[in-house]
Amino acid sequence: MASITDFEPTGSGPGGGNGSGDGGALAALRLRLATDELAAWSAAKSAVADVAAGAALAQAELAMDELFEAGFDPADSRDAVVWIEELDRLGRRVDAAQSVLMGAIQRRVLHTADGHGSAKIMVRHVARLTEAEASVRAKTARLAKDAPKVTAAWQAGEVSTCAVRALGRVDANPRVAAALCQRDEEFLADAQTMDAKAFGRKVHRWARLVDEDGSEPPNERNHKKRDVRLVQNPFDLSWELSGFFGAGQGGEPRVSRTVICGSPYAARASSR
Repeated sequence: MASITDFEPTGSGPGGGNGSGDGGALAALRLRLATDELAAWSAAKSAVADVAAGAALAQAELAMDELFEAGFDPADSRDAVVWIEELDRLGRRVDAAQSVLMGAIQRRVLHTADGHGSAKIMVRHVARLTEAEASVRAKTARLAKDAPKVTAAWQAGEVSTCAVRALGRVDANPRVAAALCQRDEEFLADAQTMDAKAFGRKVHRWARLVDEDGSEPPNERNHKKRDVRLVQNPFDLSWELSGFFGAGQGGEPRVSRTVICGSPYAARASSR
């Protein structure tokens, strides 16, 4: 298929060089042909129900085809930097669009028609993604509610996908999400100026300060993991007693005596 730009330049063709109104008519004709070609290409390539969105997708596909046809050949090192920045900006916007789509599917519960348990599962299945990639998209989709300014900058290609994913990971913690809303502007400024590694470290440290004890206090976790073992030596028939307790239980004298003395026989022996 010919490119939408493969038409005669202004001033060529019938009446193009006389400076009359024919030039405007020729330009209008070229625009109409380009629009018709794009519409036909859209109908052939995009099956989404929204006509405007389908046309936009088709135009984006066509632009990518033309980009690959033009080739990637930076003129020098400075031009290579420009190439990197421009392409990465496009990549960020595509990443953001994928996240927005997953959020829309989840919000409108469109995944249930095919029997999927969530939008993440649906996208993972249809796009053939890994569990990790699908999970990351789901987290960044939820981030839009708690960090709208960061998300808007991401959609504009102004912040990196790595930075947004770092925020998405901590935003998945419900005890951190509320605090994240209040620091949206600060994190936006940091994401625009810091490299991804430093930004990720800062976000991680901040989340640990906000949620110092995690989902439950350390001593509560230790209490749930409490355990006692009484093992007999098969050779001399002696017994070995070992255990693990939380700080509170291990520090209580009554519990300590129960653990150490263990049985009425040991208790009587220790009282002699």
